[in-house]
Amino acid sequence: MPAPDAAADVATRIAALEARVDEQDVALRRVLKLLVDWAEGEHSAAPPLPIARD
Repeated sequence: MPAPDAAADVATRIAALEARVDEQDVALRRVLKLLVDWAEGEHSAAPPLPIARD
């Protein structure tokens, strides 16, 4: 069985990694929301495309 200090170090590192994952998740969601808002804004500002009919 690992020493208590080693187990505590591993638990601390895991907690730090989980916190980083949470921060990255928030950042990714923010960027994706900005991208969707930008894309929707581009489409609403542009005139509709003509429909080709044969």
